[in-house]
Amino acid sequence: VGYNADDGEWIVGGNSSTAIISSDGQTFVASSPGPAAVFGAFDQCISVHWSSANSLWFIGTNNGQIATSPDGHNWTLRTNPTTSNDVRGIDSISNGRVFVGTDAGDIKYSDDNGDTWNAATENGTAITIADISRVVANADESVLVAGAGGFNQGEFVWRSTDGGASFTS
Repeated sequence: VGYNADDGEWIVGGNSSTAIISSDGQTFVASSPGPAAVFGAFDQCISVHWSSANSLWFIGTNNGQIATSPDGHNWTLRTNPTTSNDVRGIDSISNGRVFVGTDAGDIKYSDDNGDTWNAATENGTAITIADISRVVANADESVLVAGAGGFNQGEFVWRSTDGGASFTS
């Protein structure tokens, strides 16, 4: 589920590469032609985010794909940020940097609306942890990444206070 506070629009991702849109949070209509036009009909749209800085919707799938749309109807496939199956979290900060987290533990960011992706790092080393469940960015440009570390590995939170330039656990 994603919410665009700029115009009050909601988008909910679904099975078969579908998305539904609402301007009031109560009545929803199918996104047409929708994400299926770029993903095919077999992906699940599992993460949705509106980026005010980029004026774009971002939607991620269970096959590691990302697409963007200015209106929620017409979607553009972006570079695949990961080889993981699930893009589980998407969020952005005020300068337009977009972050994704995956079930394979990748934290990636893009400064060009998803055309290229870079690995988030801790002390210069790419962060790879198991099973990211959420990515949250705040107005102060801090970024939190949370999830469970997998079987018997515990829970974790990674935090960036510099717009995603570096993270600490």
